Amino acid sequence: MIDKLSAVSREYVLEINTNKTKVLVASTKEAVAQVTFDNVPLEQVKSFHYLGSIITDTCDCRAEITARLGMARSAAKSRTSLWKDCSLNLQLKCRLMQTLVWYVAYGCESWTINELIAKD
Repeated sequence: MIDKLSAVSREYVLEINTNKTKVLVASTKEAVAQVTFDNVPLEQVKSFHYLGSIITDTCDCRAEITARLGMARSAAKSRTSLWKDCSLNLQLKCRLMQTLVWYVAYGCESWTINELIAKD
């Protein structure tokens, strides 16, 4: 499959950077894949960031959940002066919370929460 991708890429004068290309095997058991591209072995990784999400080899959401909640917590803490401002009413503070903090946890509707994650 990679050889076909390489051939089509070359037709359009595109080049695949083997230093940036990684391999991730998604499986419940640890698996090793020996993938080569132009006789160069590609690095196998346990996780990577893709479109703002963390993808892991075990298909576990824990790393993504921890990272997103940490970023939301940081966003909320950085706005401490807003939360303490007595001139702002509660309704405005709630709208600010939704706009400035909750957007960081975008995608939480798709998280798969199981018993192990809920206990963490």
